[in-house]
Amino acid sequence: MKMMERGPMKKATLAMFIVGLFPFVNLAGAQEESETVDQVTLSLTTHHPGNIPRSFPARLIKEEIEKATDGNVTIDINYAEALARGREALTSVQYGIADIGDVNPAYYPGQLPLHAGIMVYTQAPPTHAQKREVMERAYEAYSVLPEEFEQYNQRVLFQYQPQPLALSSTDPVSNINDFKGLKIRASSEVYLRMLESLGATPISVPFTDSYMALQTGTIDAVYTNIDALSGQNMFEPAPYTFTSPELSLFLPFTFTINQDVWDSFSGETQENITAAMEVAHERYAEAYDDEYQRQIDLFKENGEELVFASDEDVETWQSLPIIEELKADLAETAEAEGVADGGKFVSDIERFMVEAVQ
Repeated sequence: MKMMERGPMKKATLAMFIVGLFPFVNLAGAQEESETVDQVTLSLTTHHPGNIPRSFPARLIKEEIEKATDGNVTIDINYAEALARGREALTSVQYGIADIGDVNPAYYPGQLPLHAGIMVYTQAPPTHAQKREVMERAYEAYSVLPEEFEQYNQRVLFQYQPQPLALSSTDPVSNINDFKGLKIRASSEVYLRMLESLGATPISVPFTDSYMALQTGTIDAVYTNIDALSGQNMFEPAPYTFTSPELSLFLPFTFTINQDVWDSFSGETQENITAAMEVAHERYAEAYDDEYQRQIDLFKENGEELVFASDEDVETWQSLPIIEELKADLAETAEAEGVADGGKFVSDIERFMVEAVQ
């Protein structure tokens, strides 16, 4: 009897073991499947505050990547240098302090000499799509350009261009000749030499300290992209604005992503993120092309006076004698970085700009 009882018990025990085994088998299969889905939160550092137009690209990157990956890849944006200062973005991505960084090439003439050097072009195409076309053609023609970032263990994720230039000054400026004698905040070697050629005294001040520098008289003015000026409310200590949509420099602000982080993604996730950046470019282009007028309205409303540069002022800015010298320096830099013909590099970039608007 006992022997007969033990048979069913053994069968029942075996059945319970097999049934109990299935959840573990399924769990293992589910775990193996989930490993192909990249679930991660990436840190993004930008020196811009979160409530200004200049931080719009960071928000675009977050929104479109999270949407394209069904929320599996999320972005934690660290605004206003909360994670790394503006001049530390490149190294913070290089060493994994941040996964994504908002890199201003003007801050890195030593590490990114070609990207910093192409600021010398003062007749940039007006639309975002045209400016993007220039950079895409330049990257295709000269691999040394993307390699400038790659050598620091990162790759280009998204590029955007700032709005036209404006001068915020503590006293009225009626034309570009009034720059002479002013102490103007400068952010790069190219800026410094161009302002010096106008008779100004360029002062190196961190952009985030410029507001106080205007208040204390350390500087008389800040000459930079109008959307950057509004982001720091420069119209408060410097209520006089001088600008034109044709006053520009070509500066490819660049969001980069750490190469190790990128390589850790599956091919599907990489494709989704790449597609997301295409959507981000489309959305940014729509906003960019109308932003200058919004900035003008903002400065008119909050400042004392806004003066538009004359055609003569624009011609003076676009044809400063120092520009040819700066382009010659860029040609030398290009050859030092491995470009066979630096002069052709300089002329090709200029040609790409002309053809982009044709």
